[in-house]
Amino acid sequence: MHKSRIALFTLLSFALSSTGTARLWDTERQVEAQYGAAIEKTENDAEQGKLYTYRYKDFYVMVTFDDGKSQNELYIHQDQKTPFSSEEIEVFLDMNSFGQRWHKETEDPMWILGDGKAMAAYYPHLGKSETPSLGICTQEHAKRHGTFR
Repeated sequence: MHKSRIALFTLLSFALSSTGTARLWDTERQVEAQYGAAIEKTENDAEQGKLYTYRYKDFYVMVTFDDGKSQNELYIHQDQKTPFSSEEIEVFLDMNSFGQRWHKETEDPMWILGDGKAMAAYYPHLGKSETPSLGICTQEHAKRHGTFR
């Protein structure tokens, strides 16, 4: 009886920890269950998908939905100035690892998921702004927008 309780506790702990955050390929409903209602919604055309912004701890999370699933997630500190620590980057990569390892193949802050179905990049300055951000996207999304080789 004691061993079965330990096994049940372990199973429940694993299940709860693996669903604690939204991640790539989650549906809009799954993302909302983790982050709450979107604070902003932009309905784009079929090629761009829907862009929803959420709050998560000290971050804004901008999620692009295509075909009803998260295809791109951009994480930014709410103050839009604070650089990411290596620990913060690791947390977001782990959230989207699906039990696989991220590989960093160059000196650039870019990673490829073990099966090649996702990529991530840290941007110290997003576009022409001074906003540091971490982007994680599916291979399909990156190919569609020309950012995946």
